[in-house]
Amino acid sequence: MTHNILLTGASGMLGKEVALALSKNGIEFSGSGRHEARPGFLGNWVRADVLTGSGLDAAVHARSCIIHCASTPAKPGNDIIALRNVIAAARAQNTHILYIGIAGIEEAAKRYAYYKAKLECERILAESGLPYTILRASPFHSFVDTLLRRLTFGPFLLVPQMTLQPVDIQFVAETLTMLAFERPIGRLRDVFGPEALDTQRLTDLWFAGKQGRKSRIPMPAIGSFVGLTDLKVVDGMSGGASWSEWVAQHRQ
Repeated sequence: MTHNILLTGASGMLGKEVALALSKNGIEFSGSGRHEARPGFLGNWVRADVLTGSGLDAAVHARSCIIHCASTPAKPGNDIIALRNVIAAARAQNTHILYIGIAGIEEAAKRYAYYKAKLECERILAESGLPYTILRASPFHSFVDTLLRRLTFGPFLLVPQMTLQPVDIQFVAETLTMLAFERPIGRLRDVFGPEALDTQRLTDLWFAGKQGRKSRIPMPAIGSFVGLTDLKVVDGMSGGASWSEWVAQHRQ
């Protein structure tokens, strides 16, 4: 089985890690995006816009698999448009599409548009008639860290009530790389971090890594935080560094 992979969203948080994993494993691939590759990108690059479809047919030609990481949480409808364009380009050669979803979002999708769009994308792909793989992952360590930073105001930390299973983004990237080789069909077991942590434990470990505590102030589930507070704990495949290990590695 030959491998010549197209990676959409290659300059994003997950896409960059997948590019590193593909390169490390010696897999032929091209990243894609609307603009030129960022300096230091490890791999070939093709200009293709998943939102307009411009350049996408040429980018998909002769690929064994498309790893579709492109996503725009601030504009959920764009995810649906982009996936439809990827599917249309993939039809010419019945190209396998590997899609990354989010674990535990069924309930949260009722109140958060981005999660609703992610579920709709899964449905569209499953009904496309193309060979496909769907892998759902829990929130990445780096995402949770960024979230807590944004909720920090001087000596205070605003904390929504939530239980998360933070996962190592490198573990997810390595899993996607393996799946691009194997190309199983359908939705697979979810991937998540080694621990399910409630708000107090999550922030206790974060404080320890930052060498300083904040006063926690409970906050209501509003805006995008609705999605996090309604996330459900999932079963499947656990792996990668734990939250406490990741925080220790990124100690400040």
